[in-house]
Parts: sequence; structure tokens; C-alpha cells
Amino acid sequence: MHLRSRFLSLSLVPLTLAQCPIYTSYSARLHKPFSSGIHNLSYARPIPACRTFYSHELEETIERMKSVIADPDLFRLFENTWPSTLDTTIPWRGWSNTTTIADDGTVTQDEPEELTFVITGDIEAMWLRDSANQLQAYTSILKANSSFDSLAGVFRGAINLQARYIIESPFCNAFQAPFESGIVPHSSANSDQITPAYDYYKVFSCQWELDSVASFLQLSADYMARTNDVDFFRRSKGWMRAVEVVLDTAESMMVGSYDEAGKWQHTPYTYCAPYGGTPINNCSTSLTHTPTDSAH
Repeated sequence: MHLRSRFLSLSLVPLTLAQCPIYTSYSARLHKPFSSGIHNLSYARPIPACRTFYSHELEETIERMKSVIADPDLFRLFENTWPSTLDTTIPWRGWSNTTTIADDGTVTQDEPEELTFVITGDIEAMWLRDSANQLQAYTSILKANSSFDSLAGVFRGAINLQARYIIESPFCNAFQAPFESGIVPHSSANSDQITPAYDYYKVFSCQWELDSVASFLQLSADYMARTNDVDFFRRSKGWMRAVEVVLDTAESMMVGSYDEAGKWQHTPYTYCAPYGGTPINNCSTSLTHTPTDSAH
């Protein structure tokens, strides 16, 4: 498909979803048909037009499980929960639109890469750990497929976007939508004092967690194990660099908190929450800076 046609077709998706009820409100009400078990459980999936991604493998599996899970209430729980990530937490998928500036000043348009923005619950932000774990629920039906509209495409897009996030802000754990999405970012600035500085119109939360960057490796390994798609990693512009950043960042945080004399050693990342939270360092002694606003 021509690149312009790709962006045009994707730009129509938010118009459809904008007419759908907010899922937290929708799920708070009871919906028919109720399960035939003793608990009469409500049906909780959005109507097909309001689901954020369609997977025929998922739908076929749900249909097959009707004859496997005998208890109607237990089946309803499965039917409501297993598809939840694909049904409700993928507000945008699209293609990257970035440029590369060479040392001599030459500007080139990068080849577009798939991007998948996966939010966590009702918060319009993408956690590295949560998005990887959310997609891991679908590895049993994941298979090689080069189509953008495939489940494999969803995984590739999430890996590409996580790689971008990690390269830009390796100590951070949750991020706002990519600029290509057209989703308006909202400042995440608060009283926390964090180094290194970051752009709070791109970053939603910057709390260093080793399992966050490790989840990027988990998501990559999950995709590779199910698809054997080596070419994806070979042609990815950011994946190898992101892996290097993960390893370098983790190693940089292995410095001890204090030296033999009991003096605090300045770690590459510091976090201090004057009004709550668990500070990594003493607020009065750590060298801290508030986040920067490089986008505005």
C-alpha cells in the first residue's frame, strides 16, 4: 500500500473510536446476554466496531473454547478478560515518520516502521512492563505474518515503539503516545526531582525499574520464539541500539549506594519525591533536577 494511503486509512480509525463510549463507563454497566450459570455474569466486551484491534485467531480461539470450558460462568470470565488488551487498550497503530541527519547535515526520510501504542487500563500511557505482559497473553496464537493488520504486526509495532522510548529515556518506565499518533500529550510534571532530566511531554513516568527495560527483551524474545522472524530484527533501525542501551543502563546502576567510608555514591539515576513515594536517595543530599520541557 502506498505510504500516503496508509496514513489516510489510519487517520480514519480515531474517528470511529471517538464515537464509542469510554470503556470504564461501559464496563460499569450490565450487558446482555448474561451467562447461563448460577452467577448470571454480564457480557463485558465492547461491540465489534468499538474494539481497538481485531484478530481472527483470537475470535476463533474464543469460539473453540466454548466447547472446552463447560462451566458457563467460567467461560464468560475467559471471554471477557482474555481479549481485553486487544479490545480496549490499543488506541493507536500506525507508521513511524522520522528523519535522520547525517554528520554532513544531509537529511533523509527514514523507512517507515510499524508502531503500536498500548495503554494500561484507563491511563493513556504506555508502560514498558505492562504492555509487554499484556501482549504476552496472546503468544499462544501468535504466528509469523508480514501484514500490518496481523497480531504479529501488533507485536512488531510495540517492540519498535518500546525501542524508541528506551533510546530516548532509558531510566523511564512509562511513556506518552508517539507524535505520529496525533494524540495530544499532557504534561506529566510534578514535584518529583529526578536525574537525568527528561521531556515530560514524551514521558509519563520516570521511575527506574530494571524489570521495565527487561520487559522489552521479554517482548522481543516472545515474538522471536513464536515467529522466527529474524529479518524483523535485522531491518529494525532501533532494536539493536535499544538492547545496547538496556545493557549499558543496567550496568551503570550496579554501583553501590555507599562507598567504604559510608559516603553516598552518585548513581546515574536519582529520584526524590518530596511529598510522598519512596526516594532512592536522601532528598537533601542528592543532586537533583526537575524534568525539562524540551518540546515546548
